[in-house]
Amino acid sequence: MADHNLPALVIDDDALIRRVLGVALNRAGVDSVLEAADGREAKELIENGGGTFCLVVCDWLMPVMDGMEFLEYFRGVDSDTPFVMLTSVTDISGHNQAKSKGASHFFIKPLTDGDLEARFRSILELADEKSVSA
Repeated sequence: MADHNLPALVIDDDALIRRVLGVALNRAGVDSVLEAADGREAKELIENGGGTFCLVVCDWLMPVMDGMEFLEYFRGVDSDTPFVMLTSVTDISGHNQAKSKGASHFFIKPLTDGDLEARFRSILELADEKSVSA
């Protein structure tokens, strides 16, 4: 499994969504989950020394600093950590834009707890495989 000593970072303007994602990450084996309500808050967290994660999950549409802006910032400081863009937008051009900016995975809302857990577990296992072969 991934380095579970590292926290995951969940960024979403909806506190309930952050909680649901955090629980799914815990069930997938992540020991600690840090939360931010928008991209700016997440950026401040990173810049204040809290910036190494096993996984980042970020909502696309948020006030202040949206997910796409945060993704660009994050890939400037970390090019390896798996990054999940979470959205209800189904437009493929937006997905392609996020992929081109460095999103490694896309989750389209709504998702069930069981689906989230399984998908997070799969992403963490894939990250493990990459780190072992590197």
